[in-house]
Formats: sequence, structure tokens, C-alpha cells
Amino acid sequence: MTAPITTANDVAFTPAALFLSVAAVTEAEEAAGGEPIRIQLQREAGFRTAAQRQLGIVKEFVEIGTPAMSLRGRPVLRRLLAHLEQHPDIRYVIFPSTRRFALTSAHAQLLAKHFRRLDVRVLLPNQDSQHPVAQSFTETWA
Repeated sequence: MTAPITTANDVAFTPAALFLSVAAVTEAEEAAGGEPIRIQLQREAGFRTAAQRQLGIVKEFVEIGTPAMSLRGRPVLRRLLAHLEQHPDIRYVIFPSTRRFALTSAHAQLLAKHFRRLDVRVLLPNQDSQHPVAQSFTETWA
């Protein structure tokens, strides 16, 4: 199946979602208020990845203070999956890293199964190939 092409201002792009996530917020970030700097950095990296692949970010999901351990404990990730169900035109999701995708191989495989069912490709711009999940994730998507 080919990815649907959308146009905005006569520029063609494939719709994508951006998932930003930090497990914890530091005291300095809390004291400063507003959005954690790591979320801002992830957003910038995600938009660079999208531009390199001619993807257009049409929806953003931000998860703060939730470990990437299980789908049950990640309501923002569940909202992302529900949104993808309702918007089959979104063919890609950009995650900030393997560690923020899933911390265990079992969780990574479960998520990969959901994304495969939805025919959505996951992009990990800052993939850490040394992380235990990276190998299982790569094998799942091969």
C-alpha cells in the first residue's frame, strides 16, 4: 500500500504523528515552569526527521513523567493508537528514541504488533543500537 500524499501550500507530504516523551522532569525544569527542554529538543529532532523524509507532522502527542514500561501505564500512547485507528491517512509515527518507545523487548514487540496492524511505520531518529530493545525492534520491523 502506498502512503497517502497530502498537500499544503502546494507542497506534497505524507502525514505523520510525532510522539514526544520524557520519563521524569528534573527539579530545574519544574522550577523553570513550562515545557521540559528535552521535549523541545525532541520536537526539533522530530521535525528535522520529518523534513528529511518529506513527512508532514499533523498531530503531536506529549508524554511527561511516564516510564516506557507498558502500554497499560501509558495513556498518551494509548491515545496515539486510538488516533491512528481514526486517521488511517497517518502512515508514520516519529518517536524520540528506542528508550522512549519501549524499555523492554516484550513491550517493544507488543507496540510493534499494534503499529503493524495499523500499517504505521515507526521512525526512531536517535536510535541507540546498544540498547537491548533496539535489536528486537529492528528484527520486528525487518
